[in-house]
Amino acid sequence: MTMATANQTHDLPGILRLSPEIRHRIYINVGLGPRSRLEYETPHSYNLGQQYFGPDLWSWGEKRPQKGFFGLLVSCRTIHDEAAAVLYASKRFVVQWDAIHSLAPLRALTPVAISSLTNLKVVLNQSSCHDPALDSDDAADCCSRRNGYNIYCGLDYFDDMESTGGFGDGSTGRCYSRRYDCKHQRPLGGSEPRDLALLAEWQATAAQVAPHISPGRLELSLVCDFDPLDSEVASLAVDAIQSFPPLKDCHVKLSKAPDGRLRQLAQDAVRRGRGMIPRPSAPPSALHGPRHPSPLAPGYSRLLALPQELRLQILEYTDLITPVKEVMWATSHGIMRIYRLFVSGVAQAKHRLFLFPSARGRLIDVQVLGPTDALFLICRALNEDANRLFFSGNRFVVIDGKATRVSDRRSPVTSATAASRQAGFSEM
Repeated sequence: MTMATANQTHDLPGILRLSPEIRHRIYINVGLGPRSRLEYETPHSYNLGQQYFGPDLWSWGEKRPQKGFFGLLVSCRTIHDEAAAVLYASKRFVVQWDAIHSLAPLRALTPVAISSLTNLKVVLNQSSCHDPALDSDDAADCCSRRNGYNIYCGLDYFDDMESTGGFGDGSTGRCYSRRYDCKHQRPLGGSEPRDLALLAEWQATAAQVAPHISPGRLELSLVCDFDPLDSEVASLAVDAIQSFPPLKDCHVKLSKAPDGRLRQLAQDAVRRGRGMIPRPSAPPSALHGPRHPSPLAPGYSRLLALPQELRLQILEYTDLITPVKEVMWATSHGIMRIYRLFVSGVAQAKHRLFLFPSARGRLIDVQVLGPTDALFLICRALNEDANRLFFSGNRFVVIDGKATRVSDRRSPVTSATAASRQAGFSEM
């Protein structure tokens, strides 16, 4: 070992100077690995995005001190990749769609985490009772369980849902028993824009994570209860599984009540997912053609149906790309902004960069050119596209100095970030 190599090794943090085998033992001992050496013990479960299920992994809402192994996941890339490989290989993970977080926690996983996954449950919609405690499977059918519990949920509980509205959108009611506070969701159908938007997001999420899944490693469970009268639209949920590589195992639930068509659809999806029957050669989006057009629900933007590459090219023609592809702010003499020069109220084709106020103390007839906040507020997909294009397509110059406070003139970066936060989109 040369002197330079020895010095570089000495400059590393203590944990990185250890061998990979010793670091792996550390990850196991701090809780990243199995909870017990007993082979019969069920692996611990984490719900992606729900802080009361996985406080050591994610914290939505108010910040609070993190504990456990969270620091290992955010320390550096090397430790993150090693720790994530242990964590996601030894735990069960659940992602449950809701109106606040949708499926963003699943899309936020790194390629290393996705390739290490061994057990994932995706709950898009569940009509039957389900208790939030992931390790408590005995509450799954509390409505039909009349022995041993006081159930205050009658046959007309779906009518009560419309008035109570557990999630604020009229989709969830509650069933109260002596032990459990269970949640109900109405079955999905093909007439509600919200339902089709949910299925579209699931298809997009599956297409994003599928390339990183290790073949023959993942056990996937999909829960999405449909109305038997709208069984045709259920294929939109199971078609997404076809984009996955062959799975170790697959489980699909499409209805609370028994239905022959939904049962057959689920069985075929499981066989295809496990590689027991051939998959269609065409991609899922092209399988059904006009019968299931890409979610054309009322109010659904056709822009989202385009590939991301085309969306980014379209967005390049908006103000996300500044006139000179440069953004400056926070100087000691004033605030640098990008302006569009106006003459007689008509914008000229030529754009210039001005300093406000000018060095000569003279104001110029200009209009502030900032990012189009609306593009950050439409939906999560366009928010991600807008952030990607805005921060990659412009040159940012940050000058250290005391910034002059100018009311209603925030830096484009501040405006973009604030718009994202107001829309409920947190950076991953």
